Amino acid sequence: RVRGDGNCFYRSVGFGMLEQILHAPPLRRLQLITAFRERLQTISWDEAHKATAHASLLERLERIRVGTTWTPPMPGSDAMMCNQSLLYEDMRNNQAPVDMALIRALRKLAANYIIENADCNTAVDSGITFRDVAMCTGYESVEDFCHRVVLPEGEDAETLCQHALPAALDIVVRVAFLDRSSSGAEPDFLDFGDRVSHSKEDSASGGKEEVGAGVGDRIMVNIQFRPGHYDLLYKAEAKPVPRRRRRSSSNVLFAASRDFANHFEVASPTPSASQAAMPASGRRSKQGLCS
Repeated sequence: RVRGDGNCFYRSVGFGMLEQILHAPPLRRLQLITAFRERLQTISWDEAHKATAHASLLERLERIRVGTTWTPPMPGSDAMMCNQSLLYEDMRNNQAPVDMALIRALRKLAANYIIENADCNTAVDSGITFRDVAMCTGYESVEDFCHRVVLPEGEDAETLCQHALPAALDIVVRVAFLDRSSSGAEPDFLDFGDRVSHSKEDSASGGKEEVGAGVGDRIMVNIQFRPGHYDLLYKAEAKPVPRRRRRSSSNVLFAASRDFANHFEVASPTPSASQAAMPASGRRSKQGLCS
């Protein structure tokens, strides 16, 4: 389970993305970690402690980029400890600055994306811009929204954050929305950052063609949202989400169910969590990341 301190959305997405980067084939891992590190290098901090923590995060990303371990093995520790375990222990360590450095960086990336794309649609074909949403939800501007919601540490992610962070990272975040009022039904899955396919007129042929890249080879992080909290999800088996339950992120429908065990389990991100399928009767929440 992810620590519920108001940063759980950013922590879930950030850890889930890094975990998948570490599991990627070597060439793909190099591409992904390089792109992510370059994004973080555009961020700077005036406060000394934030700048130092950010430098530590960049150092760890560079270690992965050049093919070493996430952190140097501690004296007396298992020399064969895998990168995923090192990442997990580092993020759980309250004395290490990396957890909050990652969260601050992701908040900054999301805020920059919202401001730079204020007049762009929040999702393909949504017809609603970031500025529209900010103004209609009581904020003076997108800058005001970012100042009050996105950038403050410990502030829960709302509305635009869910659209902006996946877009800023060029990933897809699939959220299972759980709602106590609809127990027993399939959960609703909402994709953020998904380039949803849609039809447009083809002037050459006079017909229609499908456009939009979909998920493609981008990272997809699966998380669940239950009122007030986000947690990481891990696929328990290779079983597709029923298409009738899939939603476009342009929809404003967040009703869902707690009954999602047929497709996912909430589990601690140990090396086996993403690999071993569990029987339906054995799926349950476990102690996990930063709890």
